[in-house]
Amino acid sequence: MENSQLYIPLLSKVFPEESNTTSSITSSFTRFLSKSLEPELYSMKAAIFDINSSFGKILPNYLHCPYGIVAMEKLPDETHFLAATYEGYALIFDIKTGHIDDKKICERLSDVKAFPFAKVSLFLGDSSIFTLSVPNFNIGEIKFESSVKSIAQSADKKELYILLEKELIKIEPPDFENRQIVLTGENYLSLCMSPNKKFAIANKEGKLFIYDLGFIKIGEAQLRKETIVKIFSASESKVVTMNCRKKIIKIIEIGSFEIITEIKTNDSASCVAITNNEKTLIYSENSSIVFWNIQANKIEGKINAHEDRIRYLGLSLNNDCIYSCGIDGKFSVLKYPEFSVEKTKKAHKFEVNPWNGDIIIHTKKELKLWDFDRDFDKELDELENFNRKFDILNIKIVKKDIIIYLYSNCVCKINTSTNEKKIFKLSGDRHDSFICAEISPDGKFLATGGHSQKLCLWDIDTMTKQKEFKGHDNYIHCILFLPYSKIISSGCATGIIRFWGLETEKEVISALKAHDKVIEVLKVIKDETILIVGCDYGIVTIWKWREKLLLNTINPNGGNIKDIYIVPDERSMITCSYHGKISFWCLETYSRLFFYDTKTFIWNLRLTDDNKHLMYIDSRTNINEGKIHNKNCEIVMKSNPLISDIVQACGHGNNYDYMKYVSCIISNRRVAYDPDMDNWIILPYKINTLHLYSYFNRPVHLKAALSNQASLFNNIYNQNPLSLSASKGFESCLNAIIASMGKYLSHNPYSFSSISNSTLIVLNKSGYSTIDNFYRFAFTKYEGYRTTKFCDDSVNTPIFRHSNDPIPVESDFLSPNDKKQEEKPIKFMHSLIACGLSFGTKDSIDFLNSIRDSPNSRILITKFIQSLLDYKWNKLKWMMYTQALLYLIFMLLLSVYVLDFIDAKKQTIVLLSFSTLLTFYEVYQFFASPLDYIKDIWNYVDLIRSYFTINYAIFIWCDYDSVTAHDFLAYLVIVSWLRGIAYFRLFKNTRYMVNLLTEVVKDMFSFLILLFYSTAAFSFIFTVLDDEGWSYLKYLTISYRIDLGDFDTSYMNSMQWLFFVLATMSNMIIMLNLLISIMSITLDRVQEFSEIADKKELVGMIIELETLLFWRRKLEGTHYFHLCQEDKADDKEKNMATRVHAIKRNLKAFQNETRHEINEVVGEVRGLREAVMEMKETLKILVEEKSRQKREINESMLSVEEVKF
Repeated sequence: MENSQLYIPLLSKVFPEESNTTSSITSSFTRFLSKSLEPELYSMKAAIFDINSSFGKILPNYLHCPYGIVAMEKLPDETHFLAATYEGYALIFDIKTGHIDDKKICERLSDVKAFPFAKVSLFLGDSSIFTLSVPNFNIGEIKFESSVKSIAQSADKKELYILLEKELIKIEPPDFENRQIVLTGENYLSLCMSPNKKFAIANKEGKLFIYDLGFIKIGEAQLRKETIVKIFSASESKVVTMNCRKKIIKIIEIGSFEIITEIKTNDSASCVAITNNEKTLIYSENSSIVFWNIQANKIEGKINAHEDRIRYLGLSLNNDCIYSCGIDGKFSVLKYPEFSVEKTKKAHKFEVNPWNGDIIIHTKKELKLWDFDRDFDKELDELENFNRKFDILNIKIVKKDIIIYLYSNCVCKINTSTNEKKIFKLSGDRHDSFICAEISPDGKFLATGGHSQKLCLWDIDTMTKQKEFKGHDNYIHCILFLPYSKIISSGCATGIIRFWGLETEKEVISALKAHDKVIEVLKVIKDETILIVGCDYGIVTIWKWREKLLLNTINPNGGNIKDIYIVPDERSMITCSYHGKISFWCLETYSRLFFYDTKTFIWNLRLTDDNKHLMYIDSRTNINEGKIHNKNCEIVMKSNPLISDIVQACGHGNNYDYMKYVSCIISNRRVAYDPDMDNWIILPYKINTLHLYSYFNRPVHLKAALSNQASLFNNIYNQNPLSLSASKGFESCLNAIIASMGKYLSHNPYSFSSISNSTLIVLNKSGYSTIDNFYRFAFTKYEGYRTTKFCDDSVNTPIFRHSNDPIPVESDFLSPNDKKQEEKPIKFMHSLIACGLSFGTKDSIDFLNSIRDSPNSRILITKFIQSLLDYKWNKLKWMMYTQALLYLIFMLLLSVYVLDFIDAKKQTIVLLSFSTLLTFYEVYQFFASPLDYIKDIWNYVDLIRSYFTINYAIFIWCDYDSVTAHDFLAYLVIVSWLRGIAYFRLFKNTRYMVNLLTEVVKDMFSFLILLFYSTAAFSFIFTVLDDEGWSYLKYLTISYRIDLGDFDTSYMNSMQWLFFVLATMSNMIIMLNLLISIMSITLDRVQEFSEIADKKELVGMIIELETLLFWRRKLEGTHYFHLCQEDKADDKEKNMATRVHAIKRNLKAFQNETRHEINEVVGEVRGLREAVMEMKETLKILVEEKSRQKREINESMLSVEEVKF
């Protein structure tokens, strides 16, 4: 079905009378959710359920038959069907249960008719008719002298008419012996009978005969060799004929034999049906069912219902179901589709009145007002004097009842209420004609442009010239008002756009070279900051016009851009191309959602005032024909799919093919990848095949679709293929998407701009091996339009910025003075994904936590993450430096106190006061982010320090035990100096050492357990061999000192000497050397991952600082990250970790590839082994067979000898 929107009622059933209550309630609840709840509350799972349910109700239901069916007959109950087969079987279908009864009748059958009242059915053979009685399945045969050409039955199914080669016979079942010849002739070919016994007979010479009830000839006509298949209409005045060889279907008026409709089919039609209202002719075209609108004389739609030629086509009594059967052995029941209704009106141009929705149309001869709801016309002006040279150029709506139209160099203003008309000649030179015009938003001015190369502003009431703007060097083709900016812009034939101030009458910025050819359309979005430009060679460009920054280029691939329409929410855009393509675009990623291809020349795209209908002028001329015939041009109005809440599949092609494809994916059935399916979308959910491939884990299909550059965009739940793959945990799909990022981003830098911060967090936490590649693709060098390559050497780089747009603006980095001296080469880097950049926001903290906790720590050494962390650290490090300074003061106070003022009560107050200040800071940290505070081990050290400080102060002030007080002071000193180690993380060089120390302690833990075990064992041995009467603790100390090489052997006896030697060898030599080896291994590992560890520490400090900014939690914090840095000759990542990991990845890939090849070889060997075994078995059987034959021959020879004897 070309460019169709197939509306699918959510509660429709193939058998409405058997509606399931539970399904109805579920579907109704689903629709309620889709309308009532916010998108984020209505999950993708519910959308898939709704889509599957809706598509399942409209797609054909199939009953498989093992025979080749040639004809079918519907029984009155519409649940049972009779069928005749090539193999000569009579079949009875029960379409509810799927049960099939069969009976062999003859070698071959060609037709079937049922007579329910007589409980008998007739099956047509070659020159016989076979009767089959129900339910006992008795078979009878009626023979004829010549071959039977056709059979027909009366409307009450009590009479049978049999057409032989030279006669028409009447029979009244069940009395088949009483035959009455009612007509005679020659070379009869086909027969058709109307409900009221009007006959149509065709013969081999191409003559069509019409007979009435009494078999009196009404008329005849000479046609081609055609088959009569249907007589219809209430008066039975029309007959349908088919010429299979010529592939033509005709509808002929019986009285005049005039051809009312002639349909040229793409393939031979074999079956025809007509709806009860006689508005639609349904015919088969090979394996497809085609719906032909008789009144509009065009195809409404086409459904591929079978895999081979259709042999039977019928309608239910109320026309809500279509029954069909094909050579493929499938019997289908199809819900009658509800096609989108198109309204048409002859016109060449039109405009929509935004105040009342009326449509002003230009029909070449007159100007009319068209009320499309009531299909009412009102003539506004006669245009008989116009010729092609001085045709209407523009129709503009000024007010609710005031319109103007322009032609040549004149303007005509009409009051639609009073029909008052005024004509103003705006230029004296008739060759100085207009090309374009625009009404100001306040309705006070008319702007015109054209061959004069001047932009003129006219008072709308008096049509006097108010202002004139000069500057273009070619014809002006389009005009745009920017009311908020108080600017008017215009585009000319050389692709230049100029911007003039409405108040200053001067150009506000220099001219923008947007294209090389004619500018056809200008539109603005996002508070007039973004300019969308369409040109006559099919390209649409998006600009930040003030900065002259080209954001993106899209190509609808449909010829000249004639119109662009921006949907009011500015999330979508519709483009109209001259060569027949109407494309719907997502303005978030500048990706195409879907398109229609009329394959005719079109222009003048508009939407009705309520945005519910899409309208355009269709030339009704195929683009291959070239010349447009204006008399054929008409307005086409169809529903706007973007605002509908009905589940519908939209795209170019056949809806049913797409729905079948989607159903196969959802039900996890095998289906081959079809690139045509990439151009479809399911509305209102905005789900395309990429979403489905990702959601249902189809990596092969997904990879193929991505190679085909299928569109990437968010569904209504802000989910895209990447987020779906990440949330579902489908690594293969995720890898396929990431592998395609480079290709996508090279064509469209906005391809992945719809990825949310939450998706990035899920990706980081997943830890998949390709996430680091994702961040490498997402942060690239900007090769933009007119980008500066050099700057003054005094400019300090790198320069960090963040923005709401992925494209960096040069003026945000460099001032004009910075570019005067071209001394330092620079380059701009930009992120193509938005992430949490605003300090202290929930987005930023969550993103940083996911980076720190990601199993794939290689993301920390990607350029994007490194630059991001450097940017944040440069902005926040003063907070950490302040904290470190305060702690340094505390350490100095503590040191002075210990050296000079120990146990002094007054000085203790100073120490406690400063410690209390640090404790309040800890409390602030806790309340700012309790969870993050609990996770940081250094915070526990701070709390312990505060505890010891308070206890020491209490002991001093209360004159408690001084020894215990000094113990608390000692603990305080230890903890304070330990906490001070954390502040060495502030500096890159010492940060490495802190990390090394931490890792060594971690790796030593297992070793220390063994060392303690060995030390304790030797202390027990020394205690057993004691001669001095010392305690176990004394010997435990001695064993520990032996481990450190500090020992005294003067007290040892001979046995203790023996174990002393063993202890020194075991603990001092072996264990300590083992410790050195462990530390060496740790050092190597830390060096390998030094940069990763460094960034982890940096992330931790940044998180600690951002959590303090609790008042910024609820701010929106996602932005794009930009960087300007010096462009060095070799700016590749050269750190050791990157090189080592690259080698590891290559080795792993080689290992996997080798393993795969080995498995293939093993599989081939196994296959050969099995083949050899099969050959052995076959050879063994042959040998046995040969032996058996030899024995039989010998036995036969012996028998012969015995007989001879």
